[in-house]
Amino acid sequence: MIRRRTTFQEIAITTIAIAAVAVLSITYALLNVNADALRRSAREYAVSVAENVAYRISDEFDGFENAVDQIINVFSSPSFSTEDKVEMAKAIMVLESVNFIAVFDERGRKQDVISSGPVAVPDELPENIRHTAVEQGRHYGLVKGDSSTGKLGILLPWWRRNKIFAYLYTEMDLSPISAYIKDISLSRLGSDDLVCVFDRTGNIILPLDERRQEFLASVLSQGFIMADSEADDLFFGGDFIATRNYTDKEKGKMLGALISIPQLSWAVFIQQPYDTVYWNLGRMRRLSILVGVLSLCFAVLLAFLISRYITRSIAKLIYGVRQVANRNFTFKVDIQSKNEIGELADTFNQMVDQLNLHRKHIEQQQNKLEILARTDALTGLNNHRHFMEELTSEAQRAVHSDSPLSVMILDLDEFKRINDTYGHLVGDHVLLTTAEMIKRHLHSSDIIARYGGDEFCVALTNTTVSKARAVATKIRKEIAEKVFSVDGAAKFQITCSIGLTQFHKDMESTLEVLKLADQALYKAKKAGRNQLREKGFKQPD
Repeated sequence: MIRRRTTFQEIAITTIAIAAVAVLSITYALLNVNADALRRSAREYAVSVAENVAYRISDEFDGFENAVDQIINVFSSPSFSTEDKVEMAKAIMVLESVNFIAVFDERGRKQDVISSGPVAVPDELPENIRHTAVEQGRHYGLVKGDSSTGKLGILLPWWRRNKIFAYLYTEMDLSPISAYIKDISLSRLGSDDLVCVFDRTGNIILPLDERRQEFLASVLSQGFIMADSEADDLFFGGDFIATRNYTDKEKGKMLGALISIPQLSWAVFIQQPYDTVYWNLGRMRRLSILVGVLSLCFAVLLAFLISRYITRSIAKLIYGVRQVANRNFTFKVDIQSKNEIGELADTFNQMVDQLNLHRKHIEQQQNKLEILARTDALTGLNNHRHFMEELTSEAQRAVHSDSPLSVMILDLDEFKRINDTYGHLVGDHVLLTTAEMIKRHLHSSDIIARYGGDEFCVALTNTTVSKARAVATKIRKEIAEKVFSVDGAAKFQITCSIGLTQFHKDMESTLEVLKLADQALYKAKKAGRNQLREKGFKQPD
């Protein structure tokens, strides 16, 4: 059962009251309107339309740019294989509606294209475009071709170690934005040719309609935009809003508004005919009273009916939004209706399904990243970084609980000879087998890691010196007795040297205990290999 904060009567009364106040306020404003107020209102309205268009364009471009930045981060990560990077890049492209990504080397030569289908990509990037991308962090440019299907090329530099490593290039289809501009022009200004976007050279970019070039030339001829370079830099170099009255050769007296889009060096231009903006004040005042009375009656009746009809549906939708906000991605809104509210509920449910799918996918990728970040790819053991984190935690625990903590470093003797004689695949097999032999002698609470190359490091928690010595001796003997074979024919054995020490609470950091274990390992190597040596406590008799 959905709990309502207010009753239907309260909602109805409140809605009727708001409607009545709104209608009376509008009527009063119409009775007292003047030419200056209308002019200000018309200009603000034109500016708001231009801002909406500018925001839509900037939002589309930011989405594409963010997608390319994410792909650069994926390709820059050393934790993924090439196949995983390509798959993750394709997933980002699907989510952000990117058709393709082309990779160029630091000299602008095409290297690869990630795409679900054939695309036309230049073999080489011009030097001036690459220079602009490096200086400004990006480059936008119209793709030459059919003006009815305009595309915007987006080029981003890929930096690595403070140098250009490569360039990533994609193209954005401008047709949806062009259709949006025509729609908003028709719906908010009464004609589909009253909104346009142009660049600093005065060329129409959007909508994709060549006949509008003549219109812009007419506007420029009125002196709306200064042609000198100082004014041009002022306009296109930052956020700029301007309105002006002028006369269009075709449309007559007009009110225009401009909004700059600095990141693209573009501008949005809105024009409104005076006949639309400035109503006859006398006629408006005579009609305003009649309109106000009729509107008030209609608003009261409509508010009552709407409140009664939508209260429950809105309450369900609000409850559903709160459930999703509380991370309940399985909740569905149950509204059995074929009107707009029912469509909104269906859309909400589809959105929840998509969110749930994306959440599961992201969780899977995060789990993979976490595993890759803390394990060695060959042996599956902890890597050096994760071992240091775990060792630090165990050292703190040993200090607090006053329990012993022993540490040993194990190094395979003359392991390079194995690689040189039998190959790296056999060497990898030896490392895997050694890791398994070490793990057999450890407890679940002990920590083992591949420390680097043919070295392994083990932290024996809650283990005294004598027990640690016994464990190390068993490991060394088992490794020395193990017989390896190559293709069932050649056989060989390998030994290891072990350095053993124990953590003391007076040590400033875990690096000290590792340094002692490494020094003990050096002593074992110097003593002839296949030895166990200790440091940091008394040697056995």
